[in-house]
Amino acid sequence: MDQALLPIQVNAFLMNADLNYYHYHETLRRALRAVDNPFAEPLPLPGNIQGGLGCFAAFSRVSITFRFR
Repeated sequence: MDQALLPIQVNAFLMNADLNYYHYHETLRRALRAVDNPFAEPLPLPGNIQGGLGCFAAFSRVSITFRFR
């Protein structure tokens, strides 16, 4: 079979995150990037759990596959 005639498949993802989820993971990402830098400013991780660490939030993902022939 000719390579040009193979069907093409494209996967599309729509991801939706709660604002608390975004802030928590964005700050965590920035803190982890600065691990080896002794001059980096410490970043407090935002949280919304009383008496604990972390974040209670929502994340959803929808996917769809397109097949072209």
